[in-house]
Amino acid sequence: DEAKNDTPKAALQTMFEAMAKNDADAFVSCFDATEDEAKVLRAMGNYMGTAVKFQKAMIDAYGDEGVMENMKGLQGILDGTWKEKLEIKIDGEKAVATAEGEDKSLELIKKAGSWKIAADSMIPNAVKRGDPPADQSEVVDKEVKMFQAMADAQKQVMPMIGKEGKSAEDIQKEIGQAMTKAIFETRPAPEIETDTGQ
Repeated sequence: DEAKNDTPKAALQTMFEAMAKNDADAFVSCFDATEDEAKVLRAMGNYMGTAVKFQKAMIDAYGDEGVMENMKGLQGILDGTWKEKLEIKIDGEKAVATAEGEDKSLELIKKAGSWKIAADSMIPNAVKRGDPPADQSEVVDKEVKMFQAMADAQKQVMPMIGKEGKSAEDIQKEIGQAMTKAIFETRPAPEIETDTGQ
């Protein structure tokens, strides 16, 4: 029920709960998003939900050694400490939420009494808002494929966690390679253009 997002913090809590449950519909509903942004958010939510499971499996298997550097932010979502590390500035119908030690903020907007996260403050800048909206199917497709490939990479490596002969370091190497491969395969090298400085 969206009505309970009567504060920016409640809206963020709903998003994190949806992410932890890997509930893509609930995740997307936390945002004020265009149709294109919603497609990217769905894939992103699925990836982040998988990342939460991956991090949890690592900690269950290896304790503190299992905490992955690039997933430290997820720790706060897993243990609920994100709330203490969050600063929220509200200005009328808008709010900005910044986590301690993070330079990226999330913007929130109040619509019909309910706070929503502004999709364009969450997702990669590749998806532009315009009036009229430009055709971004190619960009959206690339972003969606990349998040799907990254989620698949995690699902592929997850069964190895805690297996005999597999250390936390081994898993971190495996996931690092799988992620790199996922990103490279979904983002072809840019065409090299000669820059004439024009």
